[in-house]
Amino acid sequence: MSNSAESRARRAECTEGLASGDYTLRVAGYEVELLPLIDKHRERYAGWIANNVSRGVFNGFRGVKSVILVGGGAEMVEPFLREWYGEKVIDRKKLPHTRRIHPVDMNAMGGLRLALMRQKQAT
Repeated sequence: MSNSAESRARRAECTEGLASGDYTLRVAGYEVELLPLIDKHRERYAGWIANNVSRGVFNGFRGVKSVILVGGGAEMVEPFLREWYGEKVIDRKKLPHTRRIHPVDMNAMGGLRLALMRQKQAT
């Protein structure tokens, strides 16, 4: 197997493991449980977002009706932000137009929908 094929295979294996809930890193006969470390850092990252983005840029979401989280870390920080900001953080899984879109793809899908809407308006 070439290096790039090996790399792709390893990434796919890691992604499958995380999606399945298996957070155990196995290398050379050793095992390390990563879930406690991941939990600790996802709460810290959510805190960073709350301090620097919501409070620092958006004034604690005052005057903002709702927020939808997008991007690669959205699923990891969403429970904390929902706890802190309540119903302002939309549950994307409950909305018909977002429930089937992974948060990583939401910016691209939003841009595509906007472009299609503008194209339709122009004709």
